[in-house]
Amino acid sequence: MSTLEVKELSHPAGEVIKIAAGKTLDLKTQGSVTMPTGSVLQVVSTHSKVGTVLSTSALTNIGGGSVTITPKSTSSTILVSLSAGGLAMGAGSSHDIGLALYRDSTQVLYRDRHAYHDTSGWTTLSYDCQFMDSPNTTSAVTYTWAANSKGVSGYELRVNDYKTSSSNTSMTVTAMEIQG
Repeated sequence: MSTLEVKELSHPAGEVIKIAAGKTLDLKTQGSVTMPTGSVLQVVSTHSKVGTVLSTSALTNIGGGSVTITPKSTSSTILVSLSAGGLAMGAGSSHDIGLALYRDSTQVLYRDRHAYHDTSGWTTLSYDCQFMDSPNTTSAVTYTWAANSKGVSGYELRVNDYKTSSSNTSMTVTAMEIQG
């Protein structure tokens, strides 16, 4: 096996550098690559079928709503997203719910949203939220979603729970590291 050492690879305008058919350019074990700003460096995702009932204004961690990622660079940003279904039932036609995101123990986001529902029974809701964070670290970071009910007494929200044993709900929490 031969080793070729060069300072820079270049090509004529309109041409591209190619790897021979059937050959592999192994960048994982043979050094490092600097990706352009905005490139996705890694994706970590969790899926959960754990339901959470919210009936107070206290923020409650959503069951299975955590993901841990270790950034490769302090200049990276992390896009964290939550996608889940749920239900609302209560004494009025609309109430607020809150979604909060924690980076380790620090709250980095809180958003209110209206949960409109039919007062005669349970109404299906979707919980979808994204946040772009700059943790400025290369240590492992855990992002955890929490939620609360901001309705009147007797108002109940369910995250990732459709109140029937035959339902097949699923929640996804994703963290994507973006090159800074």
